[in-house]
Amino acid sequence: MTKGRAAIDDGLRGVGAKDQTIAYLVREAHRALSADLQARIAQYGVNAGMWRFLRVLWEEDAISQRDLSDRVGMTAATTVLALDRMEREALVLRVRDGKDRRVARVHLTAKGRRLREKLLPHAAEVDAVACTGLAPAEVALLKTLLTRMRVNVGTYGALAQRKPAAPRRRRPPAG
Repeated sequence: MTKGRAAIDDGLRGVGAKDQTIAYLVREAHRALSADLQARIAQYGVNAGMWRFLRVLWEEDAISQRDLSDRVGMTAATTVLALDRMEREALVLRVRDGKDRRVARVHLTAKGRRLREKLLPHAAEVDAVACTGLAPAEVALLKTLLTRMRVNVGTYGALAQRKPAAPRRRRPPAG
């Protein structure tokens, strides 16, 4: 049995108790963190979906709409809807690329850039509340473990979703 398979088998032993699975606990923690953040940033007219796009754009403005969608992990259709709303709120502006008119680049407006100073402290507060009672070493370990889990699931998830290649057909010899 492979090391990865043994880890999966060990993890499945407690699956009957849904509140003890890693997936359930991470999901519930994520829901609580997201709800707390949403409550804090709603006063600025920003929802959780917009938050994800803003975070990426604060790091790299004028990114292509497709790259933005990929980085946020949203479908193209969901991205279009979110960006439509963000344009109505004057947070972003979509501009056709000068070299390739098929590409739309998403630019932050001044209003969108100013939100960074207002919203990031709220995200830091949510993290601080979540880590109340944890030692700095525990927080560092938690971050390391969650990152490793994300990589593991990405690796095993990709393997599980991979379909076997279709057999190649041989063409009969010409002639």
